[in-house]
This record gives sequence, C-alpha cells and structure tokens, in this order.
Amino acid sequence: MGLTITKYAPATALQSVVDHYWAGTNTDTEGTQAQRVFPSSYIEVVLPLGPSRKGKKTMSGPAVGEVGFWTVPHALPTSESKEWFGICFNPEALPGVFGLSASELLNHAGSCQKELDASFSTFCRSLSQATTNSERVRLTDAYLTTFLQTAAPKPEATSYVQTAARLIRLQKCHVSVEGLSQNLCIGMRQLERAFKKDLGLTPKTYMRLSRLSSVLQLISQNPNLPLAQLSYLGGYSDQAHFNREFKRMTGVVPSKYVAHPQEFLTF
Repeated sequence: MGLTITKYAPATALQSVVDHYWAGTNTDTEGTQAQRVFPSSYIEVVLPLGPSRKGKKTMSGPAVGEVGFWTVPHALPTSESKEWFGICFNPEALPGVFGLSASELLNHAGSCQKELDASFSTFCRSLSQATTNSERVRLTDAYLTTFLQTAAPKPEATSYVQTAARLIRLQKCHVSVEGLSQNLCIGMRQLERAFKKDLGLTPKTYMRLSRLSSVLQLISQNPNLPLAQLSYLGGYSDQAHFNREFKRMTGVVPSKYVAHPQEFLTF
C-alpha cells in the first residue's frame, strides 16, 4: 500500500485542542492492507472517506472511522477507500471536547460513532462529499469550532496534567519528571497518579511518545541525517539509547525505517 500523507494546521482557535490534521491518498489498487502505523503522542481519529469492510463484505457509504491513543504499532482500519482524513487531538484536551478520557482509548481502536458525539456521523458524511483537502480542513475547523461553542461543558483533565503534557511537547522532551514536578509545584507521585488517571500512562511514557513523534518529524524533514545526529537532536543520551527506544516503541530499528519509510505510516 502507498498512502501519501500531507499534514495541515487547524484554525488558531483550535490549536490547544488539535495538533494537526492529515490527508492521505492511497495509490494501491487493492485498498488498504495491514500497514503498520507508528504510535504518536496524539489521540488519532482516522477516517476512511470511502466504503468500509465488515469481514469480507464491503459496506456502502462512508465509514465513520476509528479513534485511539496508541503506545504500540497498529494498523489502519480495513477499507476500500482511496482517500483518508485524520485528526490528531492533544490527549489532555479530549475530555473537555467529547467528555472522553484518553485512558479509555489507550491501545484500543474505538468506533468514532460510539466513542464521540452523535453529530460526528453527519460530519463524516460531509467530509466524504468534499472534493479537496482544503475543503475538508475548512469543514473540520467549522465542525469542531461550532461543537466547542455549543456543546454542554465537559469535565476536563486535571489542570496540571494539561500543563505538563503541553510542556513535554513544547520542550521537545528535554525535560524530566522531576523538572515538571518542580515547575508545577506538585509532588512527583501526585503528578504521576494524575497523569495515569487522565491519560492512562505515566509522564515518562508520554515523554517517550513525544520524543518519538519529534524524531519521526526530523526524519521526514531531513531523511539524510546520520543516526548519531538524529539521536542527539531527539534528546537521546547516545545512539545506542536511540536504537533501543525506537525499536521498543515501533518494533523496528531506526536504520530500517530510514531505509524504507514507505512501509510505515506516521501521523
């Protein structure tokens, strides 16, 4: 399968909630296979814009899609679709949008129709009818903006968990749990308990995810960078540490990914 992905920024007012959108075109005539998707530091909403499959049966109409928060490699939903669209939510922001904790989605492919708001199905239909990615971005901005303005208030993640998650991403992982604890003026164990409750994982695990997302972006922007330099820029102690962590999170060594990036998907 050859899924070519382009990323798009959300409207400024949504950037505390959504990190980015992506659109993909599948050039494989046989539809999606079990292509490996690397984990990211975001809650991923993946929307095939064409027919879906249930077993061996092709279902008519646009698929509603899947939502998940992954710390392990996973596969795209099985679909005949040639066009795909994705929304990458900041995990600490999702409770305030849909009233859904990131911990409920950890390493679990949930149906958007069941896990998110009922209006999401109507939104998916409008996306499938759009003919350009710029129109899909506009529709998604409009849907999320309207939803946030009109939906009933939802319980949010703990305020210092929200701040800590943002700091981890902003500082490109050059931060420790102890540093976060001192910055936020709370105990390390209190931070770890709240992080686990709200996001389903520890701050250290989220740092690993964020570091992986950062280094994958570096590779996409600079595919010829030596692995030693990637390990330094990614905040790893040395190349051996980089190799171990990369394989632990993705199942492959960095050299294999750099040599064959088309075999994997990164959101």
